[in-house]
Amino acid sequence: MERLGVIQDVASIGAYQMNHVWAVSTHSAAAKHRLVAAKELRIKGKKCLVLDPNDGEIRIKIHWLPYQLSDDVVRKALEPFGKVDRITRETWPTSKFKGAQTSIRSVTITLKNGYTTETLPHQLRIQGGNALVIVPGRSPLCLRCKRNGHIRKNCRIPRCSECRRFGHEAPDCRKTYAMVTGGKSEEEDTEAVMDEEEAEEAAASPPLHEDQPTSETTQSPPVASPPPEVSMEGLGNPENTVSPKNLRKTNFLSVCRVRRPQKTA
Repeated sequence: MERLGVIQDVASIGAYQMNHVWAVSTHSAAAKHRLVAAKELRIKGKKCLVLDPNDGEIRIKIHWLPYQLSDDVVRKALEPFGKVDRITRETWPTSKFKGAQTSIRSVTITLKNGYTTETLPHQLRIQGGNALVIVPGRSPLCLRCKRNGHIRKNCRIPRCSECRRFGHEAPDCRKTYAMVTGGKSEEEDTEAVMDEEEAEEAAASPPLHEDQPTSETTQSPPVASPPPEVSMEGLGNPENTVSPKNLRKTNFLSVCRVRRPQKTA
């Protein structure tokens, strides 16, 4: 901000909902325009994006996108919300994985009339799999109670032991006829699914190196059988979607860190 000459015009500045998102207000429109025109700032050596909440063009991050999934498929999935101007695949900054792509893509999109950052979905279904949509400055979604404004680890919404719904406890439960006759509803297992904060933390940490075993790894790595010959042709088309089943046929694997289950109400 000092380089742009707008520090004296800052009326207020402070963290907004998340510790990596800051809200800035200026005394003049000219100072705001200089900040918006800069598009990004370097703060403590890290890149920080500058976003105007009143601008239809926004930049979002989409997590959990497999390498084989084409940018055209991502663009098609975002068409209902606006015009995608640019898609960039992020890469790991570490020397050992230099040039290797992450599962994150940065997207610049101009929203259609009627859509705002708050009305964009937090998760997007793309060819049989869920993708996490992160919009800077937007209230996070709790994967436990499915309400906005907090994340799972900070959730204090009570859950009824009778109907398994959130917002009340068993003594206050009033079952409807549909709830009684409809049987037990299937619960979505989201305990191991990363929320926005966990996804951003994982993206900021380099992947485990095979020469750095943790206490959760064994000393002798398993012997892998030779991979079968696979064809990448057609991946991303509707008739050959990148689903968990098809990923087993490609150069795709997952490295999981063992997590102890958290107790939920």
